[in-house]
Amino acid sequence: FPFNVFEIILRCVHTQKTKAHKFKPGMKLEVADLEQPQIIRVATITNIMGRMLQLFFDRQSKFQFVDFESPDIYPIGWCKRTGHTLHSPFGPSKCLYVVFSVSCLWV
Repeated sequence: FPFNVFEIILRCVHTQKTKAHKFKPGMKLEVADLEQPQIIRVATITNIMGRMLQLFFDRQSKFQFVDFESPDIYPIGWCKRTGHTLHSPFGPSKCLYVVFSVSCLWV
């Protein structure tokens, strides 16, 4: 395989026009894990490269890149509103959302 994943991402970033979006580094999202799509985890945006968001799953050592228009990213609170299970770094659990905050308390 002649390219590494970062080269491919950079080529995509530089060849596509980027729409405006409101994502910023440090924002929290609920994200489908691309290795296990049935699992939704909390992730933090760590970097933005054109259309691509670099996401680190909270309290884990893994990250993934997704397009900012991906159907696999959701706002904080989406699992609670839709009845999906949000997997904490400690396994599946219910997440109690703190009003006026983007963080949650795991129970």
